[in-house]
Amino acid sequence: MGNSESKSQTTVADNIKKQGKKSETVDAPKQQTQPVPRSGAFNPGLIISKGVASKPSSLPVVEQLGNISLEELNKYNCDNEDRRMLSLFGTVFDVTSAVTKYGKEGAYRDFAGHDITLCLGSGKLETKWLDRFVLMSDKHIEASQGWVEFYETQYPKAGTLNKWDEDQSKWPKPTEQEMEELNADCLIM
Repeated sequence: MGNSESKSQTTVADNIKKQGKKSETVDAPKQQTQPVPRSGAFNPGLIISKGVASKPSSLPVVEQLGNISLEELNKYNCDNEDRRMLSLFGTVFDVTSAVTKYGKEGAYRDFAGHDITLCLGSGKLETKWLDRFVLMSDKHIEASQGWVEFYETQYPKAGTLNKWDEDQSKWPKPTEQEMEELNADCLIM
């Protein structure tokens, strides 16, 4: 997985189109009184799939995996019929129950089995941004952190990703070209 050039350039929007669904936004949750700014970045209040922002009555109890490697996480991809996982800031979430989102035909299938922190922080859904452990800008960190509460309320925690135990200050900086791509407005509407 380390070579980002070998990954296909599919996006969640491409997956939705393949399913014949029209990409759309959902109104922010009712408790929010201020309109959500349209910065082009991901916003947990504006999810593509309808109904996803409602909190389940309780989260399922799942087997805990402990502290796992990226290679182990990659086994829990959309093709894994038994279990699907993803990581956000090193917390591994079990998304198995969301087959329509993270299963083989799901709009977010590319996220299953990967660390999605940079994708959510930048609003970039291309697979080349999955499993990227780089020094993120404050803007990208803040945007990613906005998703933590959403995932914590929707999916049970199943462990941690050991890559996040490393000294993150030693992670490489994105190249100038990558920063331009990451900072470009997201085209999802």
